[in-house]
Amino acid sequence: MRTKEEACSFGLEFENTYLDKPFRKADWQLIRIKDTKKAFLCVYERDGINLNVKVDPTWRDFWRNTYLSVVPGYHQNKEHWNTIILDGSIKDEYIKRMIAESYDLVTDSPTKRIYEAVKRIPKGKVATYGKVAEMAGNKKMSRAVGNALHIIADIVTIYIFVRKYPMKNMDTNIASRKNTFGEWISKHIWYSYMPFNIDGRTNLLFMFFWGIVALVWFKFVYLPFSKFIEKIPPVTGSVLAVFIALFFICNGTVTSMVMIRTTDRKKHPEARNVIEQFIDNEYPNEVVRKLWPNMNFLEE
Repeated sequence: MRTKEEACSFGLEFENTYLDKPFRKADWQLIRIKDTKKAFLCVYERDGINLNVKVDPTWRDFWRNTYLSVVPGYHQNKEHWNTIILDGSIKDEYIKRMIAESYDLVTDSPTKRIYEAVKRIPKGKVATYGKVAEMAGNKKMSRAVGNALHIIADIVTIYIFVRKYPMKNMDTNIASRKNTFGEWISKHIWYSYMPFNIDGRTNLLFMFFWGIVALVWFKFVYLPFSKFIEKIPPVTGSVLAVFIALFFICNGTVTSMVMIRTTDRKKHPEARNVIEQFIDNEYPNEVVRKLWPNMNFLEE
């Protein structure tokens, strides 16, 4: 492979690709993916014919150390791109291999694989982020699963339950449930599909909406509400605050303990201490199913 025509022709053999010439200089040609518009092969002239290809960081230095005509990517991120100088020193099969690997890297979408994995979770069932990551092909991308779920349209309701400590070893459960209203929201007003969205987390319309709500709150609600609170005697207010705080702490603690015991009950059906005995008596599986009808667990 020594010419631009040969390189472009090979690049266009891959599925769903097209040739693009986005720059004024005609010596730069890009082979892009039609759906995403992402380029996986750049063909240009610079002291000869050069190719820029995306490379897995684990193979990046191998190619550079093996061939003098493979150098850090020109005009691109040198950590993820290599430049191949077509001087005849590399066999065609290896050049084609590097181009093919670049295509695979650009077309591979971890987020898409996460979505497909989540869709395979049966309705009403639950899987940990780690389980979803494993189903998507990479056990180590649990955090990516969490990041991806904020824009997935098929996941409308997400139940989160922390089962392990400390925070860095958090094990989070998610459950998906479809309903008519939720589906309408996901199709019509979901953040990620509206103009001017910021990384799928919010968008301009919602910024204006919550800005107006904040103004209404401070202008018409906050002052009367604050005056009402100030009329509460200090002793009464302190007692109410402590009572409310204790209520939420107890409620959260009991709920977490029940969930932990429900999860653990399959492995250890017999109670091992007084707390587990109390939970087994007051919150057997039948009661848990009634309280959380959509909280089912995948078989380990």
